[in-house]
Amino acid sequence: MMDNKNWPHEAPSTGRHGDTNAEPQGHHDLQALGQPPAGEGGERREGKQGQEIEENSAQVEGPVAETRTADFELPPAPGRAKYFSEHTFVPFKPLDHRIPELYLPIGLVERLFQQEQDQLNRESEERLARMDARRKEQEAERERAEQERKKLEQEQAKAKTAVVNKAGGPKGNPEAFRLALEKTSKKRRLQVYSLDAVEKMRSTANTADTDVVKRSEAIGRLLIERGPYRRVGIPRSVQTVLDLKQDHPHFTEVIEFVANHVALQRVSSKPVRLPPMLFFGPPGVGKTHFTEALAKTMGVPVRRHPMDQAETSSAFLGSEKTWGNSHYGLVFELLGLGDYANPVVILDELDKAQTMGSSSGRAMSPTTVLHSLLEPVSAAHVRDNSLELELDASLITWIATANYPQLIAPTLRSRLKEFLIMPPNAEQAIQVARSVVRNAIQQSGVSMAEPDKRFILALTPLSPREIYQAVMAAVAKAVAARQLMLGIEHLPVELLEDECMNEAGERCAKFH
Repeated sequence: MMDNKNWPHEAPSTGRHGDTNAEPQGHHDLQALGQPPAGEGGERREGKQGQEIEENSAQVEGPVAETRTADFELPPAPGRAKYFSEHTFVPFKPLDHRIPELYLPIGLVERLFQQEQDQLNRESEERLARMDARRKEQEAERERAEQERKKLEQEQAKAKTAVVNKAGGPKGNPEAFRLALEKTSKKRRLQVYSLDAVEKMRSTANTADTDVVKRSEAIGRLLIERGPYRRVGIPRSVQTVLDLKQDHPHFTEVIEFVANHVALQRVSSKPVRLPPMLFFGPPGVGKTHFTEALAKTMGVPVRRHPMDQAETSSAFLGSEKTWGNSHYGLVFELLGLGDYANPVVILDELDKAQTMGSSSGRAMSPTTVLHSLLEPVSAAHVRDNSLELELDASLITWIATANYPQLIAPTLRSRLKEFLIMPPNAEQAIQVARSVVRNAIQQSGVSMAEPDKRFILALTPLSPREIYQAVMAAVAKAVAARQLMLGIEHLPVELLEDECMNEAGERCAKFH
């Protein structure tokens, strides 16, 4: 680099600014540099001037640095890597697995580590607090369950004491049961078998099968201890039966028919038989639900027998003793081992009973024995094939259900009082839904308040069977959420499309 004092356009001026006779600045500069004015050997002066400039430049810049050739065997310069050492930066792995490992200054790593430790401690404390709260809730729930269990045991003990006082002895005591029935009026009891027939059964149980002998001996001894009489269930009043219209308005004709027979039974001096009935109509109108409610009103047990699954009639009067797995039938189980002479038997789906073929070529139908059981005269002297014991089944109430009555044998239909059950109208549907909801909550075994009007209205388009299923699912959902009252939010989401309530409180929802 040349010095500034030798640069041409920065050379100092020898003339004075106020001197009018001074030479022009440019001419003076050329003379100072040893260049002749223009026109006086200009070419020679230009060559000489260039040579002097190069020499001056070499004197100012000094010697040129020596250039080294590249040597790839030497290690590269440290660069920024010298800062990444254990004294400056350290690796840091955050708790969040989504963040990769970072190299951070030591001080920052310590602060972040402390923050994460504090966060872990807070989360641990919160988790312990939640566990403690959950444990307290579970303890409180167990305590409530224990109190409810004790309360239920006390109620059962009171009920058992009432039964003992009323019947003269506990149900499990056969002798007390027999003594209590001997004191009951004749129209409140019925002799369903004779003691002589029981003794005959025990004496003729001579077979090579020791199990059958032991069974007949045990059953005979029990029947003798319990006595030949069984209770006849009677509703408390005729009005109790008529009250069924509130929950089952579309069964009005059936209810009035039963109420008339109950009125006759209450004034008669002997038990009155309720005629066999057939409820037919479209599926899902609540035929089975009403039958169970009717049996509860009459104060008698109810047994549902699915006819669509039955293959033979042995389910009613037992199988032949010649079979190795011989077993007594439903009639003996209800009358001999039960407490009542007039239980209700539901012949569900009677129109779907199928006729099966046997190895001997004869047709076997599960409805064959019903011809005798549905006729009062023959029903008083039916015989269980397995025990060879005669029974009086004349007071059993038979209620059959069907969708297509034309598929039932005419000989059976002539023995049944037929009732056409149609779906309820809009007003009746609300009553039916309320009844089914109440019954479903009771069947669930959970103490819950009755749902509001919106819940009932949401179920009215459904059949009683569908209402029962929806309510059971809603109860389970409410229990899981620790709620003690059913709401519209507990119903299946696919039940509603769009729900609203108008100003009059009427529902304007669309359903699937």
